[in-house]
Amino acid sequence: MSRILIKRALSLVVSVLIASSLASCGASDKPQESTENVGADSVGVTLNIAFIRDDPTYAYAAENDTASSALSAYAKERGFGYSEFTVDMPSEDARLETFNTAITLGADVIVCVGRYMQKAVAAAQDKYPETSFLVVCGEEPNREYEDGFSENTHCIVFREEDAGYVAGYIALYEGARSPAFFAFSELSASVHCFGGFVAGVSDAAAELGLSDVEIICSISNDSMVFGADSDTDVPLSDNMPEDLFEQGADMIAAMGAQVNISEEASHLNGTKIISVCFDAYDPYGVITTSPAYDCGRVAVKAVDRLASNGGRWSVRDSGVCGREGLAEGGLTLKLPRDGVSKFGEEDLMRLENAAAAGEIHIPLYEDKSDITSDTIPIIYIGN
Repeated sequence: MSRILIKRALSLVVSVLIASSLASCGASDKPQESTENVGADSVGVTLNIAFIRDDPTYAYAAENDTASSALSAYAKERGFGYSEFTVDMPSEDARLETFNTAITLGADVIVCVGRYMQKAVAAAQDKYPETSFLVVCGEEPNREYEDGFSENTHCIVFREEDAGYVAGYIALYEGARSPAFFAFSELSASVHCFGGFVAGVSDAAAELGLSDVEIICSISNDSMVFGADSDTDVPLSDNMPEDLFEQGADMIAAMGAQVNISEEASHLNGTKIISVCFDAYDPYGVITTSPAYDCGRVAVKAVDRLASNGGRWSVRDSGVCGREGLAEGGLTLKLPRDGVSKFGEEDLMRLENAAAAGEIHIPLYEDKSDITSDTIPIIYIGN
């Protein structure tokens, strides 16, 4: 059985009983899907939101915290029921059990974060057709991840290319002239992010009037992430952060697991890291201003659209995997430990406004070999 935040769960039960009492007095059923939002107050919708997360030691801890804080504040402001559930074990069965517990207690909206929860939602969505599911920071169905979405589910995928763009832009503002991009494999997410990184470096170089900029890139399987080949005990590659420094990198923009293996090396080299996309633990104090996914902001906006459509996903969101980024306010900044930053919230807002106005072109590449720049040399190292 999953651990439940008892106090909030009891609050949810009370709100469900109130809603049931109102229904017995003649309240109408939820309206059908529509293509336009009509305003929550006009339909008298009351949502009971359950936020479900994995144990903080497992995955998406920072993203879950952000979403939890934003959703609980939103529910309180709107007078909606709200509860939180933590899954005891990192397994699909345990997640499905937690979904069932939340729904049994009266939740009609399930919100969760990350690809592990997304797999559970894919298994649960048809079993609970009257429950609305929202997955934040999920993955698009593709050749690597084939689960689709039913009409009662909406998934938000962040545009990695936008996060990469902001990271490249920040790198030059923070003083880098040979920034390196470091990702652990040639998955589409890494390629998307690197393509945006190149565009961000190029735009910042033009804006700052710089002509002495180069980009160093290392995207390949790495022994520190995937381990050694079991037959020969030889690393899959010798691609390490030290190689980036030897090539002349003066800052590393690291994506995913590469942040962890870059921190000590950067500390020894007196170099900073930009953690791209996700929040990260910073034991050495080397992470500088970094773009991270704003799970709280996009979750609240999505749930508010749900409420405005009478508690059901509209055609805009129903069964859809929506990509969000700069133009939708889907990124936030994580500031360095020392608080010293040359790129701040006003700069991010400027980029958001420019993206929303169509003034920034961030290409979407699917293959690393397609990524080029007319103005910035790109040096590839590793496999």
